[in-house]
Amino acid sequence: NDTGNHEVHLSLMAGLAPPRAEIESPATGSTFDTRPIAFDGDVEDEDDGPEGLEILWESNLDGILNGDDANAYGVLGFERALSPGQHVITLSATDPDGQTATDSVELEICPWLVPLTFEEPMEEGEIGRAHV
Repeated sequence: NDTGNHEVHLSLMAGLAPPRAEIESPATGSTFDTRPIAFDGDVEDEDDGPEGLEILWESNLDGILNGDDANAYGVLGFERALSPGQHVITLSATDPDGQTATDSVELEICPWLVPLTFEEPMEEGEIGRAHV
């Protein structure tokens, strides 16, 4: 409001916005058999756009799952079968400035075609038989 001062000071901060990464599916806590699973994600970077990001999907058990780039809208997707066990799947997106965003989900891969749950104890006479 000082009419005698006509100076304006601006601080420009280009290239400092971190990327964003989000796993859309599968949902954490899901159980699957060993058939291929659809993985979908979403990434963005305010400074470089989704095309400028280095994308990596990893499993703590199976290693690198996919490294395909996102489309112009930041959408990712692929299908992959996983080995039996409890997996932590991590999506990471790294921008050209070295900033990384990650998102993770936990999945259970059951080797049987019908996933079994063991939430209820087996009753006498059922020992030796698995039942769904």
